[in-house]
Amino acid sequence: MSQELTLPCPTCGSEGAMRIGQSALRGRLRWYRSIDCSACGRSEEDGEGFPPEPIRKTLLESGESVLQIDPQFKAGAARLLKSALGLSLAEVSTRLASLPEVFRGTRTEVEWLQSKAKSDATPATIATR
Repeated sequence: MSQELTLPCPTCGSEGAMRIGQSALRGRLRWYRSIDCSACGRSEEDGEGFPPEPIRKTLLESGESVLQIDPQFKAGAARLLKSALGLSLAEVSTRLASLPEVFRGTRTEVEWLQSKAKSDATPATIATR
């Protein structure tokens, strides 16, 4: 499960100088940004969890996916939202009101959540928007 985009340098616009991406390995969601520009230099950053909003927004521009859980598995959906996303009970309740849709995000984020649901015996499907 991974997603990568090649983009122009954010400083000078040099084509193909920046790569951003996400992956889910061994149950962990990771992100990175790498700039290798002959004019501006090189920099790298990465982290665990959801990426900073500007990176996530760019990844979402290439397509949004939706995690869906059948309402009969409401308890499993609640556990998933609380444990994987760290949502409060009020936030979980709000999300459950939208069943079968429980989360919108990048393909990698949704696949990561789907694997978490599967490990809890909660069947989840992915739809692409």
